[in-house]
Amino acid sequence: MRWRWILLGVGLVILGTSLGWAALSTQAERTLESLVAPDGTLKGPRITAVTDASTVTLNCATTDQVNITALAQGVTLANPSGSCKDGKLYKFRIKSAASQTITWGAMFRAGTDITPLFAATTGSNKTDYLGFLYNAADTKMDYAAKAVGF
Repeated sequence: MRWRWILLGVGLVILGTSLGWAALSTQAERTLESLVAPDGTLKGPRITAVTDASTVTLNCATTDQVNITALAQGVTLANPSGSCKDGKLYKFRIKSAASQTITWGAMFRAGTDITPLFAATTGSNKTDYLGFLYNAADTKMDYAAKAVGF
């Protein structure tokens, strides 16, 4: 018996066997619809773009990544709104001509290996990436990734 498999990101979906196509469960259909665009390509992250703002709030219900494209002032990255999903990675991509300070909402926290929270952008038209995993048990955005100066 041969199985047909499709690898979608980190998930694996069994589509059918050599005996014929198996019916997908309703949950599997919803999962495929959420990952695959109508043209058959994989959907990317939901991105919200902000040119410049003194306060930016990530809306977990509509956004996976906030791109701040031309930060020209200090910014407060406020506590997220919407329903954040436990274990999901939420990201900020920030670019600024000059170094700008970053203030964090109380829900954001750093651990012992990436500490403290990123306090200022690199500046010089460089791009900085910051990633946070949502921890539902503690209602916190845990600082999980930093790559700066691109």
